[in-house]
Amino acid sequence: MSAPWVLLRGLAREAAHWAEFADLLSQASEGAPVYALDLPGAGIRSREHCPTIVAAIGDKVRADFQEQAPGSRPWLVGLSLGGMVAMDWLSRRRGECAGAVIINSSAAGASLAWERLIPSAGVTLARIAATSNPRAREAAILGLTSTRADWPPAELDARAEIARLRPVSARNAAAQIAAAGRFRLPPRPSAPVLVLASLGDRVVAPRCSERIASLWKAPCHRHPSAGHDLPLDDPRWVVDQIREWVSQLTAPPSAPK
Repeated sequence: MSAPWVLLRGLAREAAHWAEFADLLSQASEGAPVYALDLPGAGIRSREHCPTIVAAIGDKVRADFQEQAPGSRPWLVGLSLGGMVAMDWLSRRRGECAGAVIINSSAAGASLAWERLIPSAGVTLARIAATSNPRAREAAILGLTSTRADWPPAELDARAEIARLRPVSARNAAAQIAAAGRFRLPPRPSAPVLVLASLGDRVVAPRCSERIASLWKAPCHRHPSAGHDLPLDDPRWVVDQIREWVSQLTAPPSAPK
């Protein structure tokens, strides 16, 4: 597991929102470098205009990675919209990546619109967008994307500070939503794929992940209780699934008996 990892977040989220997951993944990968890259319009790229097509978003992220680690062949981990970017990268740029882990994502052509964004979540997201107080907004986001109920005040304060320092504009949030809505499942890639789904996801129906796994003939592992932000709710479970999957892929063939 020495190849680098590229982490790709979802709608209006940034690299800092991976929290402890990035360090846990690096430790499990025996110190492999982990690049948590921001999508255009978020994080350190919050002042950029985000494209409205996933492929164009992916091209910018890919260029960012290749500038930081030229010649590397990474593993991708993509959550939600980040999963769409990972799927597009893997399918369009065959041979560039070692494989990908797709978490709680979706694609047109594989799932229905109301499965890709559960209607009640759409209502909640509209309410969140209208909330001006960063701390209240972040608390509402956690309430939607996480099934944990024990978030300490310090965590909310830290997330509110991220939102204050690097806000995602309404224009860029809308562009990311448009890109996600237009994304269609690309042809099955040649590289291996692992799909992870949260059965407690209140944003994207778990069957979206199951359908991607079925069409791409990929394994799909289901967390019994986590929410949409699976790497936040149970980062160690995600790392364990990834470690076991990669170890199976890289294990030497058994000697003939």
